[in-house]
Amino acid sequence: YADVLVMNWREMTDSNLVHYDARPVKERFTIAAPIECGINHHVKCFVHNGINNISFNDPHCPNAPQLRGVNVLGDEVEQKPLQPSIIHTVARIDHYDTKTAEEWVNIKQRRGTCSGDEVTKQKRAVNVEYFFSLNERTTEKEHILGVRTTNEETAKKPTKKSKPKTAKKAVSKE
Repeated sequence: YADVLVMNWREMTDSNLVHYDARPVKERFTIAAPIECGINHHVKCFVHNGINNISFNDPHCPNAPQLRGVNVLGDEVEQKPLQPSIIHTVARIDHYDTKTAEEWVNIKQRRGTCSGDEVTKQKRAVNVEYFFSLNERTTEKEHILGVRTTNEETAKKPTKKSKPKTAKKAVSKE
């Protein structure tokens, strides 16, 4: 018997889509990030129905060390929002964090993270590197996210004109 089931996320990529379309997310986003991706250590905890008076310091795990937590294999684990093992074989929660570049800009950056504080919202709004840590970086996505591409940055930087090299005359010691 367990009080809490601890289940890993499986982070989904943008599946190389750039713009929103009305299909359900499970149809649009079918490519998962590599299993070793750090965010896959995150979990959601499911508390047995009927257990009352539990608080949550974190939106993913209860603040209830007296409860017995197990992973999807039935192994006893600590109730922490990050787990050392990633288990996707038995059960998992597909996590659609980034979606498309267009959705990232229009929804995710404006909303911020689940903590909802202003500092977190500000960090999320400027942190497109997180988006690209999960998704392939393309010029089209960079444009939507308001990031200048490396080629554009290079093209706008003034180039240094080099002075022509003059041949040095050998000096003899005779």
